[in-house]
Amino acid sequence: MDRHKDLSLRKPEILEKWKFRPENVYNLDETGITTLLKPTKVISEKGKKQVGMIASAERGELTTFVGIINAVGNTIPPVFVFPRVRNLSEYIVEGPTSSIALGSKNGWMTSENFIEVLKHLVSHTKCSQNKKNFTFAR
Repeated sequence: MDRHKDLSLRKPEILEKWKFRPENVYNLDETGITTLLKPTKVISEKGKKQVGMIASAERGELTTFVGIINAVGNTIPPVFVFPRVRNLSEYIVEGPTSSIALGSKNGWMTSENFIEVLKHLVSHTKCSQNKKNFTFAR
């Protein structure tokens, strides 16, 4: 706070105005997951001066993972955005129950996919415009 004079510490007014209960406050975050992991260490003989590593020439692909959790720690099944546009359900056959697969050309979140994420959230929380005990923090 000392370094950022333009910021201030405030109370969450929305929570006080609408009296949201913690189980009705949700947060989501998205992160990119690559399909090709780079090893950080290899096993070698003691005393050896140079250690080599076999690396894949493959670049890997990016998949976006969207996790959704409420303020008491309950989660909603995740959403995956794959770098595909067809046959998406094949990618989560053995995935988490009720998770959904979305697609984009590069595996990144798009505005259209974000609407689908919100629909997924609504389907699991039963929130609506008339039900004023729900908020969404991002």
